[in-house]
Amino acid sequence: MNFIRRRFFSSLLPASIILGAISVLLWCSQEARQVADDAVGLVFTFFTTPFILEPTIAIIGLMTVLVINQRRMDRDKDEWVEMEVPAKPKAASGQNGPT
Repeated sequence: MNFIRRRFFSSLLPASIILGAISVLLWCSQEARQVADDAVGLVFTFFTTPFILEPTIAIIGLMTVLVINQRRMDRDKDEWVEMEVPAKPKAASGQNGPT
């Protein structure tokens, strides 16, 4: 668990720095705000078209189910069971079976 927290926080720092830099840029520059506004508008209109929206929602739903299932499997641990099957007992010496 400690490894996951360390990994989460180590990726959170660069993401925070990048987000902060973008925020400062958008705060200070009118042109940057206009470009960002146009980009968000284009991405929004592209992803809300019917032929893109439906598969996107289906893929996001499938990924959500897979993530939930993986977390459940990690929590429940391994359920693999090995079964010991005894070898066939050898016939006693002097007995060759039914005659």
